[in-house]
Amino acid sequence: MAHDRKLSAHFVMAVILASCQTLAAFGPSDSEDGLEMLRGPGSYRILGEDTTIRFPFDIYRGDIRFRAEVNGHPVRLLLDDGFMWDPLLFWGGPDAEALELERDGTIMVGDEGDETALASDTASGITVRLPGVEFLDQTAVITPESSGNSRMWEGSVGQVSATFFKHFVVDINFDSMMITLIEPDQFRYRGRGSAVPWKPLEIGAWSIPGTILDGDRREVSLQLMMDLGYNLQAQIATGGEHEFEAPEGAVPGSLGFNIQGQETRGHIGKVAGIVIGGFEVKDVAAAFVLGEHADHTFHEVMIGLGLLSRFNLVFDASRNRLFVEPSGSFSDPFD
Repeated sequence: MAHDRKLSAHFVMAVILASCQTLAAFGPSDSEDGLEMLRGPGSYRILGEDTTIRFPFDIYRGDIRFRAEVNGHPVRLLLDDGFMWDPLLFWGGPDAEALELERDGTIMVGDEGDETALASDTASGITVRLPGVEFLDQTAVITPESSGNSRMWEGSVGQVSATFFKHFVVDINFDSMMITLIEPDQFRYRGRGSAVPWKPLEIGAWSIPGTILDGDRREVSLQLMMDLGYNLQAQIATGGEHEFEAPEGAVPGSLGFNIQGQETRGHIGKVAGIVIGGFEVKDVAAAFVLGEHADHTFHEVMIGLGLLSRFNLVFDASRNRLFVEPSGSFSDPFD
């Protein structure tokens, strides 16, 4: 999978989380069965009698991509979960302009005082339509066309996150290449996978427990930050709490660029295995972030779509859990 674009989507949304107060926090509300429902962005409307929503997706340049309509215009969107943000994220340019977005403000995307921060627009009153469901009153962040984001994520007009995850249980099946949205009070898991706790990190990201088996078969159990928008298998910061090191024979190179065009350097190597929910994925390719670059990573170990796509995934945010079930590609060797 291509990796010359990443360390990016989760970076921009971390900044938005820190600087934009329009994001709704996870929080419980009362329900008859005691289920802790989430305050999702805007609202949604089921369009037919079938309350279970199904639609196909593809993997395009290492991202989950699907068709939808935004304000009545057909588009392709990406699905990301790195920081579970409420607004949609659009790449500024002709495709975004065609959506007739109602701009209502600006925010700076970047660290406070950083001269490379991007002045981005905000918008509201947006409708996203999929087969069987409409999401109403959505908000968005639109990066400037000059940033080049529309070229970086060519093939899509933007990303969606909490619009799905906070309203529905989200079933991503990499065998059928179908996404299923299920209302939380209607969901019952009947698969053969394992449930793992899905918990927030202080930085605003989300994680699951797992175990890293390094080259010496050392077992390190820790929280794995997970990000569907990161298209490599894993990213490991060296020299941290668990003193991970790049393995012998790892190849130096670029690990990606953030949304401001800043590069992260490191090495590409392998770990002997990563265990999630009792299932071990062997010989996992990983990006090892070195030196001062490691100091700027969000978490010691992050796993991305390159690894997560070895499982069929069911995200049940209402109960803070994720179901993982090995997919048909689970045992395939990594490039």
